[in-house]
Amino acid sequence: MKPLNEVELNHYQSLNNHIDYDCLESLFYLGRYRRVLNIPMNRMMENALDWEHLPFLHHSSFSDLKAINFGSWGWRAQAELPPAGSNNTQVLQLLLDEQKHYWATTVLDGFAAGVQVHTQANTLNADSDAPKIEVLVDFYFPAAINNDTEKANLLAYMQDQYALLYDEDFDMMAARQNALQEKSSYAIEGNKIHSSLDLGPLKNLALPYSFNLGGQAFCLRDVAGELVVHSATCPHLLGPLDGDCLEGDTLVCPWHGYQFDVHSGGCLNKPSLKLRTKATLFHDNVSDVVNVRLLM
Repeated sequence: MKPLNEVELNHYQSLNNHIDYDCLESLFYLGRYRRVLNIPMNRMMENALDWEHLPFLHHSSFSDLKAINFGSWGWRAQAELPPAGSNNTQVLQLLLDEQKHYWATTVLDGFAAGVQVHTQANTLNADSDAPKIEVLVDFYFPAAINNDTEKANLLAYMQDQYALLYDEDFDMMAARQNALQEKSSYAIEGNKIHSSLDLGPLKNLALPYSFNLGGQAFCLRDVAGELVVHSATCPHLLGPLDGDCLEGDTLVCPWHGYQFDVHSGGCLNKPSLKLRTKATLFHDNVSDVVNVRLLM
């Protein structure tokens, strides 16, 4: 991906950090995509600000992404469109109005420059046991499209694209909500939870094997012939580190790409992060039983 030069970087860093609602009057309205999601509103707001997940969770839309700047107002980033190494880039900006649950995404430069996507999120059910929101996604283009067939095809393309994006985002948001609820439950009931667990004979375990101990998610793996047990929760935003996420000796979070040494738990690309809860593994060669104990 071709990096921004100093002039471009200074330009994008100096842009106003507020949504210009009046600009919509000068744009061509293409149409809308509507989606109902069974998640609370705070997960949606969190997701809107989460630029880091884009190249990892949305492979078909982004092959790379580098932040220019970001904050509670939103973010700006230089993105590369697939395939990797294409140098087909965009500068994207997302501005958030958190009080209104509204955000505007604009292509500032590159492919599709001038296109804006405005999203309004509304709470349909605030019940913590069955939260539900709707997202109304409106597409605006810098120039009018007068051909009805072309307009219909483009709207269908944009709706399909956003359907895929929300399919991928929903899995992450729902998993994070579940992880937060489990973490909260453990904080209340932690003193009642056992600190050791027999997993049974190793021959009966399909590795990698996921399990819970002390209210925490763990994974048992065979790493180059060595049995290793590690926390299966990324300390960044509680992403899953079980399943097919091991590359050599490195665990790679599928949500944001953070990398952890499977043995030490140290983060390779952000030293301030570390896999939190540790456990000791015991394998009885006679009975073949595997026992795991928390390190208190």
